[in-house]
Formats: sequence, structure tokens, C-alpha cells
Amino acid sequence: MPSAELLWKPTDQRARASQMYAFAARMASKYSFAAGYPSLHRWSITHRDQFWKEMFDLAGIKATKAATAVETGSGMLGAKWFPGLEFNFAAHLLRFGDDRVAIEAEDELGRTRSITYRELQDQVARCAAALGDAGIKRGDRIGGFLPNTPEAVVAMLATASLGAVWSSCSPDFGIDGVFDRFGQITPIVLFAADAYSYNGKTIDSLDRVRGIVAKIPSIEHVVIVPFINGSPDLSGLAARNSGRSSWRRRAGQARPTYPSPSIIRCTSCTPRAPPASPSASSTATAARSCNT
Repeated sequence: MPSAELLWKPTDQRARASQMYAFAARMASKYSFAAGYPSLHRWSITHRDQFWKEMFDLAGIKATKAATAVETGSGMLGAKWFPGLEFNFAAHLLRFGDDRVAIEAEDELGRTRSITYRELQDQVARCAAALGDAGIKRGDRIGGFLPNTPEAVVAMLATASLGAVWSSCSPDFGIDGVFDRFGQITPIVLFAADAYSYNGKTIDSLDRVRGIVAKIPSIEHVVIVPFINGSPDLSGLAARNSGRSSWRRRAGQARPTYPSPSIIRCTSCTPRAPPASPSASSTATAARSCNT
């Protein structure tokens, strides 16, 4: 068998400028092991208490309640990570609150947007206030039928800030595909876009949203993001509870999310209904369900 071809390797200068290199050098000096990735990896799995303490410090995770251990139990199904730990996933991602750019967005139509951490924090707070006014509480499920837009990020973070659970799927799914996923988790709120663009074509989503709402009786509120049309036709979209929510700012309401699930991801790409897999999420982006 021929040896594998090395496709790319960073220059020494670039490698030395990386956070990985700096972290490895600091840990090697602090814990007295040889500098370099192999030694760093060996230390990370043989001294997990040391490694994860350092990673929490590096990531700036401010827990509301500290973990009592790194891991208890054994095996893939029996292991429990960071027992006792409590922190809010959204609050961690929004901790900066300054004028640095948090999101750079560009869509297929060439429209661009920049959103600072301060603006993102405000948008998430207002969205969370509206969800709270709608009665959303810890453990409730929220669905996203959205393209990759800043609004998807805002809705996911607002959901997480309340301790609720976010799940999403691509807007190119049909009604049955969405039902196979969201029908299992009974979302109370559905976020969707009026339409999206693909390969130069505008594709309407509202007819499918109407079908989804009709097929999933748990949906009480529908939020439409006017992604293509600034004034979309919302006729026939009244959910079971169509009362308007206030978008006033509600600060300081973040609730611990870990170890409760933050995101439900559907992992199957087969025509059968995929298994819904809840996870205490450590991912920074809205999970996409089978988005091929």
C-alpha cells in the first residue's frame, strides 16, 4: 500500500503563532513534560483533572456551580462528565458584550451583515424575553426551520439562555422530513424563514411552514424571519396560541443549561425517521439536522 500523501503542513512560524503551540508550551513548563503535541496528548488523557481544569481556564468558562469531578462511571453509556457542574451555554458565548464583531454574514444574494457582541447580546435578550412571555421554560423544545442566518444563531442562543432545548433542520426539507424530526420532540415554538435562495432561485417556505404547523399540534407560536420578502404573507399561519409577545429587554435571566440538554440533533440521513439525540451541547453553532 503506498504511503499517504501529506497534503498540507503549516510553516514553523505559523505553528508557533497558534494557540495550540502556546498552550502546549505553557502546560509542558507547568507540569514538567516534554514540549510537543504527542506529550501534550499523553498528558491530557493520563492527567484528565489537570487537563480539563486548564481547558476551562483557557476557555474562560465561568460556572455557577463547580464540578465535583471530571468523570464518573465508565464506558461510553455509563460515563458522566463534570458531575455537579452548572453553567449557561448562551451566557458563556455572549460574555464579551463589546463592539468586536461576533457574526459576519453573507447570503447568496450578496447581502452582508456584521453584528457586534453588544448587538448580539441585545438581540438575544429581546428574543429570550419574547420566549419567556410566551411561557417557555427550562426543558421546553424550540424548533428552527431556517437557513444559515444570524437569526438562527439569535434564536438558538435565546433558547439556551432560558434552559430550553433547540433543534433545527434545513429549510430544503419537505413537510414529512420536518415532521419525522420535530414530531418526536413536540416543539412549542417554531422559528422559520419566509423563503431562502439556492443556486440563484428563490424558494418559498411558507406553504411548508403552514403544513408543518398543521401536522405538529404542539406548536403554539410561529416566528417568521422575513429573509427574502420584507412583508411576507402570513395568512393561514395562526398557531394554537397566536398572542403577540413583547420584545422588551429582559436582562439577567440566564438559567443554568449544563448538564441538561441544550440541543437535539437528528443524526440519520435515511428515509426513515431519524433517532433524536439530546445532548448537553458544547457546540457554538445551531445544530443542523442531516444537512447534506
